[in-house]
Amino acid sequence: MTAAPPSPHAERTALAWSLKDRCYAAWHAEPARALEAADALQALAAEAPGAAEIEGLAHWTAGIA
Repeated sequence: MTAAPPSPHAERTALAWSLKDRCYAAWHAEPARALEAADALQALAAEAPGAAEIEGLAHWTAGIA
């Protein structure tokens, strides 16, 4: 039996966490990269209305970028 493919929500959430990590890693040394990651996460949140976890990550990265 094969495993079911990940849901679009799970993929978006994984991407959101990856963008958050990228933003956090860059915020002190490379502010422009942090801002790019935060902007990408804002766009991802706009594509997934009601996804509280993604929206929370978007707000967090916007606060530090």
